[in-house]
Amino acid sequence: MFKISLSQNADKVLNIIYKEYQNRNYNNPFRYKAFFINSIFHNSDEPDLMPSLIELSKHRMIRLFSNNRIMLNDCAISYLEKKQKVTL
Repeated sequence: MFKISLSQNADKVLNIIYKEYQNRNYNNPFRYKAFFINSIFHNSDEPDLMPSLIELSKHRMIRLFSNNRIMLNDCAISYLEKKQKVTL
């Protein structure tokens, strides 16, 4: 397995997306993984949102869709779960 190096902003954005994924998965495990960007980041002060999303897409952590949706990929979920285990 290779080491993934994300910028601080991209890591922050990925964590926000993952928290939303966890909330949706907890409430309804059969819900789709794709969700609207505006619904997650409507109150965010994140100035570098699009560059961070593009960076995450290049690392294949998320998929970007032209209709303003994103989908969290399985490798991002495993990356964050392993990261949580290391910090515990």
